[in-house]
Amino acid sequence: MAATTAKPVKSAGKIPGSTLKIIAMVCMLIDHTAAVLFDRILISRGLLDAVNASDGGASFLSTGNTAVIYYADMIMRAIGRISFPIFCFLLIEGFLHTHDVKKYALNLGIFALVSEVPFDLAFAGKPFYLNYQNVFFTLLIGLFIGLVMMIFLQKIDEKTHQDGTNWRGANWKVSIGKLLVIVAACTVATLLKTDYSAMGILTIVLMYNLRNNKMYCIGIGCAVLTLLSLNEITCFLAMIPVHFYNGKRGLNLKYPFYAFYPVHLLVLFAIAAVLGMAGVAVV
Repeated sequence: MAATTAKPVKSAGKIPGSTLKIIAMVCMLIDHTAAVLFDRILISRGLLDAVNASDGGASFLSTGNTAVIYYADMIMRAIGRISFPIFCFLLIEGFLHTHDVKKYALNLGIFALVSEVPFDLAFAGKPFYLNYQNVFFTLLIGLFIGLVMMIFLQKIDEKTHQDGTNWRGANWKVSIGKLLVIVAACTVATLLKTDYSAMGILTIVLMYNLRNNKMYCIGIGCAVLTLLSLNEITCFLAMIPVHFYNGKRGLNLKYPFYAFYPVHLLVLFAIAAVLGMAGVAVV
């Protein structure tokens, strides 16, 4: 397939894509550290029962160091919300500038499969857990949505040029086609129980439609995430580094990033195992 063309990002920023990727990775590491370790500690100490108590768990949180862990967990999870919109933004940038869309999709697919066991171990405490899948599946499905829409629009344009006239009804047919693709992808994401589920797909699709303006792109993504869950409101902080994005690739971190995802999950699970909490599920 020929290279996908894209308009250059006009910006005086100083942050290349590799720096954005590092920021997102650090935020993800902070988030997963809280989810895999702190959540396990809180669950093992009876947090779930405590928050359902008549006092809202106030007496529970006032004992020992549980309150410190609880609030640290909340702060770290809030920081983690920054990562997903940045990853979506970088996914779209990568899709627009890749020279081989099929290879790009294949890489995501391979690492989605490779990461599944580490993901399940880290969050479910077992090597295979079908009720919740890792973030690469969401990104992969989002990539396919963008790819299908690009192909669909390209076919419409080709037909218009071949006919030499404006194809009447093309606008509503394009709209219906997009809607069907989005609904289908959201359904697949829901059935596969991907991370962020249909919410992640909607975020990627809307960001893709606003891809020519980076601030509109990241802004709409954060807005969708927040509207669907107020817990995501700190994701708007992702707009700060994206504002300074200069449209350049920077360091080649493609494979180090792919490796980082499963490796850091395995390390966190190993720490949980050393602490004697490997069997505690946090999903």
